[in-house]
Amino acid sequence: MFANVQEVVDFFEAGRFQTAWITGIGGVQHGFHFSVQDKSGDIALFQLNEGGEMLMHRGDVDSDLRVMANAPLQQDHRAYVKTFDMNDSSALPGSISSADRNVRGLYATANTNFDNADAQWIDVRGKMKAMFDFGNKVPQDLIDPSNDESYTTWGNVRVQLKLR
Repeated sequence: MFANVQEVVDFFEAGRFQTAWITGIGGVQHGFHFSVQDKSGDIALFQLNEGGEMLMHRGDVDSDLRVMANAPLQQDHRAYVKTFDMNDSSALPGSISSADRNVRGLYATANTNFDNADAQWIDVRGKMKAMFDFGNKVPQDLIDPSNDESYTTWGNVRVQLKLR
């Protein structure tokens, strides 16, 4: 329906859509949310907050919206990230909570260089997978003690075989 993020934002700001959900992620943590991103890298994140208030956060692929996690809400993620030195990997949090994985994802994406024009696809894919695994991957049996939820991450590797 929309050609770019700005059209979605304009539609939202004109009051042309409503979001009304009573259950959140896992039924309890917070309300419905969605994000939109266009080819330019522009991003808008819409989150239903307590009391039914729909908040929109704007950014792009170079902002903190380049990494998103389900809970807590974006404004709470931002406040939490500010408590860490994002230039010191030894000070990063290590739990599987969504908030901690968001911090690690932001660190990894800010400190991974993809500017090598001579890089092969396999090198770029390997770097992307390592970056994701560092920040976000959670094995199946680990449970977050703060909410008794799991954030099991399933990944897949696509292999193409050439038959002789």
